[in-house]
Amino acid sequence: MNGRQITLWMCCLSFVVAPLGLGAIAHAQESPSPSDNMKTFSMTDQTGFQEGRYRGKLTHIAGDEVVIKTKEGEEVRLHRDESSKMSGQIKQGDTVEAQANDQKHLLSLRPFSQPDAEKTNAGKKK
Repeated sequence: MNGRQITLWMCCLSFVVAPLGLGAIAHAQESPSPSDNMKTFSMTDQTGFQEGRYRGKLTHIAGDEVVIKTKEGEEVRLHRDESSKMSGQIKQGDTVEAQANDQKHLLSLRPFSQPDAEKTNAGKKK
């Protein structure tokens, strides 16, 4: 093989290999970036995010209804019965943490103390 034949083979090979490399680049552009997979909750909340957990001020407790006003101002109404677990002495106006299922049935209610609140970003000024 002389130099001319080698050059010809190199040109042909580049026309075959180049489209394969461009396909890989196009596929890499379609992949999600790490920021697309970020969690939707605050990373400063050291107590961890939990679905169905509500923290806030207990505004109303009577019969089978518990109403909690969250720090965002949302009022959450939860249904309770004899299967709902109540921890400690809880009264209207207390800061509480409630765990509920997706039908808004109260599973547990406990006081949410100041040391617990300091582990989160709740109530901190920006």
